[in-house]
Parts: sequence; C-alpha cells; structure tokens
Amino acid sequence: MQRDTLSRDEIDRIEAKIAAAEQLTSAELRVVVTRSTWLGIKTKARSIFQKYQLDKTTERNAVLLLIDFRDHEVLVYGDEGVNSRVGQEFWNEVRDAMVEEFRAGKLADGLSLGIRMVGEKLSQLYPPKASDVDEISNALIFD
Repeated sequence: MQRDTLSRDEIDRIEAKIAAAEQLTSAELRVVVTRSTWLGIKTKARSIFQKYQLDKTTERNAVLLLIDFRDHEVLVYGDEGVNSRVGQEFWNEVRDAMVEEFRAGKLADGLSLGIRMVGEKLSQLYPPKASDVDEISNALIFD
C-alpha cells in the first residue's frame, strides 16, 4: 500500500486513535504499513520491531500492527512482556476483525478497529502511570 491509499485526513485520524489508545495505557502501539514482506510477515515484524526500537520499551510492552496490503497479510506482534500476558488467540481476533474491514474496502476503519481493540486490551493489562512517558512516536509509518 502506498501512502496515497489513505487520505491525509484518514492518516491524521489513525494517528489520533493511536494517541488516544496510549492515553489509557503505559504500553506502546505502533502501526506500520509495508510494501512487501519478502521473507514472510513474521520476519518483517521482527525487523521492524528492532528498526523502530519497539523492543526497547521499559516494560517490554510494545505492540506492532503490521499491514502488508500488497501480499494481503496482517500481523499483530507483541513484545515479550505483552505476549506473556496475551495469547495468540487475541492477536488473531484483532487481525481477523481488521481483515474483515479491509475486505469491505474500509482501510482506515480496519486500522482504527485494530488500534481500538489492542488499546482496550493494553489498558487492562498495563494501566497508565503518573510517570508514563510516550516512548514511541504515534505516527503511522509507511515502510
């Protein structure tokens, strides 16, 4: 998916959703849209996790929503702190809900839905702290 697949208003809305979700939790959330996952989406997710330092958060509680529209793949990838508390079944639920929206042609709505679902779960597991710092940018990334 190229940057022009989403309008500037849709990108702004998605970034606002990320910021709002992070207000409810001490965890971090990153959304990346990639052009290709040549070596597989899990390999790409690990690479992106390191590239954007998602593996460096204080509580190891960052979550990546990785979307590859070209190869029709979506992966919700959590760091070790989150994965120890959230099962793969939940990540699959988020992925499936997003894919349903994407299939209906609602790209921004699918991203927003995934952000909301992950944000709600993270708010239960990692409530906000008074000392919380936004460790990761909320910008939507086109990698």
